[in-house]
Amino acid sequence: MRIGVLDVGSNSAHLKIVDLVEGEPPRTVATLKHPTRLARAIGPDGVIDDEAVRLLGGAVGQAACTATLHRVDELIAFATSAVRDAANRDEVVDRIADGTGIELGFLTGGQEASLTFQAVRAWYGWSVRRLLVVDIGGGSLEIAAGDGREPDTALSLPLGADRLTRRYLPGDPPSPERVRRLRRHVRRELAAAVAPFAGDLDARTPGTLAVGTSRVLTQLAVLGGAPKPRKGPYARRVLHRARLRGRIDDLAAMTAAQRAGLRGISVPRAPHILAGGIVADATMSALHVKHLDVCPWALREGVILQRWREIADPAREPTRLPTSPRPRSHLHVVPPVSEAHARRADRGRDPEAAGAGPGRGDRDPLADGQVPGDGHAVEVAGSRWRPGHRAGGDGRRERRAVGLVVAAGPSPGAVPVPRQEEQPVAARQVQAARSAGTAGDPGQDGRRGDRRP
Repeated sequence: MRIGVLDVGSNSAHLKIVDLVEGEPPRTVATLKHPTRLARAIGPDGVIDDEAVRLLGGAVGQAACTATLHRVDELIAFATSAVRDAANRDEVVDRIADGTGIELGFLTGGQEASLTFQAVRAWYGWSVRRLLVVDIGGGSLEIAAGDGREPDTALSLPLGADRLTRRYLPGDPPSPERVRRLRRHVRRELAAAVAPFAGDLDARTPGTLAVGTSRVLTQLAVLGGAPKPRKGPYARRVLHRARLRGRIDDLAAMTAAQRAGLRGISVPRAPHILAGGIVADATMSALHVKHLDVCPWALREGVILQRWREIADPAREPTRLPTSPRPRSHLHVVPPVSEAHARRADRGRDPEAAGAGPGRGDRDPLADGQVPGDGHAVEVAGSRWRPGHRAGGDGRRERRAVGLVVAAGPSPGAVPVPRQEEQPVAARQVQAARSAGTAGDPGQDGRRGDRRP
């Protein structure tokens, strides 16, 4: 069975497609990561602005296109705290559903903590007696502990790095007083939340391994000397509290651009890595953790494993994952792939088109592991958009179709997406089409794309 998990977070929408085969670990087929920047788009009133909703619609639509091309049997799409806690959450979900056909679901904070714990348990297996798991996301902090497959204790606190940066650390760099105020706030919140579970959430319990997940903790570990991501998921990475504490004051004195130049710190996370470091330091202190092992598996993998267990054992009580069987089964490629290949051949014979992008028209984006980029048009709910282009005032814009068009809803004469081994996919070549200046090719329903000036 092939399933896709779409995780819409504060910074990006991350799609992971895997094959589930009995007796084997989940095999990754494809991944797609598209920026959303929701954390920066939430105002003081908690409302996500229109531009961010349009960007989110593009990210979700592109994920739908990729899931269709890979013929997923089931797509699990959910949003974490950035959308879940937004003041206009229902409006955002409705607009995304109207524009893409995908309705985002939500997991509670406790479910997120539990599923992340299950993913970490699967990664380490039973070689570890007891796990204490910390996950610092953009909007929330999850903590879970236990010695079984599922945690005995699971907490979720509104101490995400993006959320705290937006609320407590204005300025670049923030003032020392703002940093001190954030430290006090995080310590108070943690003390109140952990106190009732002090015995369960103590890393000093014999046989306990403290584990961290999330990009924030991974980048803080690399900053402290751990192997970089290019070393692969099996390289051991450890975040040491003593090293982290020594770097927080340095991070506080730097601008976001300066932090982005540090070892392991990415540009998108540079603005809120300071808040993430403060939360990590305070959490490790509250839980008596001297160092955290960084695990590459987290929430998405927990969702995949949970769904796999439900499929293998239909009698077990489901976790109420936000999913529905074959949600994208009504998506089709328009026009047929044969026509797309014919147009690609025509562009290859066109001197102007050939000069627009040498070699690009001959590549198979699925054969080399790529996914549809901003040269593909996606048709959703009767309107077309292209990733990377802002929609019109009504959130929709007719765009010229180049290469593949994915249509949500039945389309007369449309053909299902072929698997990679059955038929290669036509590559994109936007500049060539613009240079040609011809009208858009008719789709299966007889409509044409707009003529570019």
